[in-house]
Amino acid sequence: MRLRRFSNAGTLALVAVSTCTVFALGGCANAPAPLGPSPDATADTVVLQSRDDGSEVDFDTLEARVAFEPVFLSADGSPVSVPLYGKELRVSSDGLVLIGAGTDTLYAAVFKGRAQAANEVAGAGDILLWTPDSGTPRNEAFDVGRFRDSLNVTTLSEVDGLQPAIATVASSQERGFRFGSLRRTPFNAVSPTDPETFERRRRYLNRPAVVKLRFEVGEDPQALSEAVATRFVEALAQGDAATVADLFHPDFLDLGNDSDFGPSSTRPASDELVDAQAEARLLVARGLAGDGREGLVVESLRRAEGPNAFFVDSTDAPRNTDGYTLTLRPGDGLFFVSSFTPTQAPPEPTTQPAEPTTRPTEPATQPAS
Repeated sequence: MRLRRFSNAGTLALVAVSTCTVFALGGCANAPAPLGPSPDATADTVVLQSRDDGSEVDFDTLEARVAFEPVFLSADGSPVSVPLYGKELRVSSDGLVLIGAGTDTLYAAVFKGRAQAANEVAGAGDILLWTPDSGTPRNEAFDVGRFRDSLNVTTLSEVDGLQPAIATVASSQERGFRFGSLRRTPFNAVSPTDPETFERRRRYLNRPAVVKLRFEVGEDPQALSEAVATRFVEALAQGDAATVADLFHPDFLDLGNDSDFGPSSTRPASDELVDAQAEARLLVARGLAGDGREGLVVESLRRAEGPNAFFVDSTDAPRNTDGYTLTLRPGDGLFFVSSFTPTQAPPEPTTQPAEPTTRPTEPATQPAS
């Protein structure tokens, strides 16, 4: 699945609220009322539509779809609970919410009704924002008029109830801007960096497997490295080549024994190069995982000597080897697979294997300086 190039459609610019906690229709008001427990959403209780063109979205693909394309969710007359990468999002019976993922955030922008996660309740014109290290979202206001102006006409007309909902909230916010209770800010919840950097990072961060690991596991280095290694090996055993490819380091095929990535890298990240590397990683993944056929037989997974190294015990390993050494490299909020090589089983460590000491915060690829 190749990501389409990001456009400015659906800009979610945050708004500073200067004179009250929440700006409601017509003026300042108390926070919206909390939602009670809600039944799990089903294909019969919600309507899902694409942010890009308003087309229908299959309910069973919602979480994976949200990783690379925002989705409008409308509650069909009853309150619902929507699982979202380890978070629970409740939506009121009249709710209309845009759910999506930036490179460093998950978000739920409310256009009508209410949405709640943990103890944060958002009303129309509010947006709930999660970062990988947060269990509880921030509750901010966003510029609904600017969002409308950046959206294509097809989406406005095709998404049920969107146009009147936007008109109502935008009109109310305009009064707030005029009288000083609201103030526009330059911060975009979806793309907080410059467009070139955002486009480059989203090509390897906005993949379902990557989003799931970052937002469900968090940023603890040991837990995250173990989760990545486990998910990679599971994908190999399941013949899931797409996930294997997503967890390879973005520069996997260009990493030499002494190479590294991060600020020292000066390789340009052109569209052609990024697409070519993605295709090449998928080819390698298909060779390892079988692409839907019977996958690699994995007996066990354990940490090996050295940080970010694991031994995969497999009866499918080449002759004179016992399995594979899996090595991870930290970068840009995740540990990516940098090598997967046949090897003999290492001796059982006499001391506790080294834990990862590097937090995965540096960009995995850098543009030319």
